[in-house]
Amino acid sequence: MSMSDGTGLFRTIDTINLPVRLALRVHRR
Repeated sequence: MSMSDGTGLFRTIDTINLPVRLALRVHRR
């Protein structure tokens, strides 16, 4: 496993997590 791969994976998760967090926030209200 390359460190670059791990960073890219976390970066993708963070990018997807941002809108997901916003959606959860609006859904909870």
